[in-house]
This record gives sequence, structure tokens and C-alpha cells, in this order.
Amino acid sequence: MNRPWVLLVVAAAGGVLSGFLGVHGLAFLGAANTLLWLCATIALGLAKGTRGEKALRLSMYGFATGLSFMCFGYEGDAALITRLLPFAVIGVFCAVCALAVGALVHLVRGAVGRQRSTGG
Repeated sequence: MNRPWVLLVVAAAGGVLSGFLGVHGLAFLGAANTLLWLCATIALGLAKGTRGEKALRLSMYGFATGLSFMCFGYEGDAALITRLLPFAVIGVFCAVCALAVGALVHLVRGAVGRQRSTGG
């Protein structure tokens, strides 16, 4: 298994684990969970790879985190299967947010690298 696929699997598994821990293990943190998810997103974005590999990895992490967080936290009366589509939409939103964080990290790293190379 080559490195991009390993990182993709790690991103998916990490997203599911992040979603689970956000509901059960670290629920006491409340909204501070988003800071942990942000750190994980930044770490995945800083891992080596092409832009496409990073985008896929970040999207996978965001989607897996959002979907698993909603599924693990669901306590409604209706069957979970009936809620998968709305939860998947939330997962897509989380994937877009992870991509946005990755793009921001990319821009900041580029600016810092340019500043270092010019001696500023």
C-alpha cells in the first residue's frame, strides 16, 4: 500500500474516531472539540502529498468526522437509517470546511516560505 492510500485510510479512521470521541469520550469539552478537530485537520494538511492527495485526505477526514459525530450522537426515535441523508449533508459541509482549513494552511505556509526565502 503506497503512502497516499495509507494517509487516506488514516484520515477516514481518524475522522470516525474523532466523531466517536466528540460524542462519547470528550463530550465534556463541548465546543472545544472543534479545536481538536482543527488540529487534526491541520496535521493532515501538513502531511506530504500533492494538492489533490491533500484535498482528498482532508475531505475524507471532514466527511467522516461530521457523519460519525452525528451518527454516534443520534438519540432520536426514528431509525438511524432514515437520518443518514441529512447527516451525510452535514458530513459534506464538514468536508468543505476541512478543505477551507487546508487551503488556509497552504496559503500561510506559502507566505511564510516566501518571507523566509527573501530574508524578510
